[in-house]
Amino acid sequence: MTPKLVASWTAAFVLGSLLFDWYAVPIVGGVCGWFLIGRSPVLTGALAAGLAWMSLLAATSLRGPVGDLADLLSAIMGVPNIVLYLGVGLFPALLAGSAAAVTGSVREALVGRSRS
Repeated sequence: MTPKLVASWTAAFVLGSLLFDWYAVPIVGGVCGWFLIGRSPVLTGALAAGLAWMSLLAATSLRGPVGDLADLLSAIMGVPNIVLYLGVGLFPALLAGSAAAVTGSVREALVGRSRS
C-alpha cells in the first residue's frame, strides 16, 4: 500500500461520493477489493474512504457552519463533538473495508474455482 495508491482510491471515493452520495462507498470499496490483489485491499479501501469523507467534511466546513451543526448534534446526542467527527471517518471506512473484503473473497473463490 503506497501513498500514491491510497491517494488514487481517495480521489475515486471523493468523486463517487460527490456523484452518488454514500451509495458510492460500498461500490468503490468493492471495486477496490476486486482489483487490488495482494496489495491490502481492505486496508487501502478503508483508509481511502475515511480520508475521502474527512476531506469532504473539511471542504464543506469552508462553505458552511459545520461546527455549529456538530455542536447542536452533540448536544442532542449527549456526546462530544469529536465522536461525530470520528463517525464521519469511521462509517465509510468500515463500509468500504467490508465491501473490499467481501468482493476480494468472492474473487478469490471464483478464480480458485476456475483454476480447478
